Amino acid sequence: MLRKKIVQSLGLIAGIILISLSFQQSASAFNLIFHGQPNRWVTKPWGVTGIEDLDVNGMLYDVEFVFGSFDEVFLYNVGDLTELEGMTPMFWDDLDDGKAAAAAIMEALGPHSNEIYCGLRCPFNGFDVFRVPVGAVHSTHLRSWGDNTVPLHNDILQPSDTHHRANQSLYARFQLADNPSLTSVPEPASTVALLAIAGTGFLTTRKRKKVE
Repeated sequence: MLRKKIVQSLGLIAGIILISLSFQQSASAFNLIFHGQPNRWVTKPWGVTGIEDLDVNGMLYDVEFVFGSFDEVFLYNVGDLTELEGMTPMFWDDLDDGKAAAAAIMEALGPHSNEIYCGLRCPFNGFDVFRVPVGAVHSTHLRSWGDNTVPLHNDILQPSDTHHRANQSLYARFQLADNPSLTSVPEPASTVALLAIAGTGFLTTRKRKKVE
């Protein structure tokens, strides 16, 4: 009798978990934001301006692509890079998460990796290179992760320690999404196990009713 009750309880718990998981957000539910429409015969700029709800190590971020110098993009006018005074980049002094953020951008862009919009100041109509700043090498040069390769269409994630803060580049600027906590979705094997427990509990309850 006690064993049956335990099985029934486990089945009920598993069923509740499965129902709740059906309402949870998928880890791949990011959204690319576009400006304009691609047209090889028109010179007006177009491309991806940002990414909403990008998953980086279990947290969701909104990403904006901004072209300019480091000082312009992150609102610094003077000062030493080792002692920041304005907007601190999201993954500053965090090399590992910065690398994960850059990798997440490359994966999210997919076939649009050479279609990043960088505004009227950008020399290309659809850009391929971006940087995620992660720290200072010294007062004037910064460390970053990203697709720093030239020519276009050569998507390689790599670090850079040689970029000068005054040189213009395309930066990925991060901020936490409106609902930053990402609830993980169970693997298929886990889902099957939960279904088995729930099914066992259901069958046990049904058999008991027939006996009664």
